[in-house]
Amino acid sequence: MPDCEGVAIPSSALRPTFKLALAPPILTVVFRNDGPLIFCNDSPSYRTVRVRLTGEQRRQLARRWIGVDRGQEHFESISQSIIEEEQ
Repeated sequence: MPDCEGVAIPSSALRPTFKLALAPPILTVVFRNDGPLIFCNDSPSYRTVRVRLTGEQRRQLARRWIGVDRGQEHFESISQSIIEEEQ
């Protein structure tokens, strides 16, 4: 982790609003089935579903630029995602 103590860098230099990492065109969702674990003391099973994103969805999921370290640009990472049901 970089040592940032005593470094004064304006936030506008660290987070320009115009620099985004556009999301890839395919979103892959991985589902985990714990049934084998719960009922048979076996390993869970998994399945994946691939969803093609529209241009607008890709822009909404774009990761924001957070800075540069040793010439390498860094963007936000996806920490968690939640599939919500409409109410």
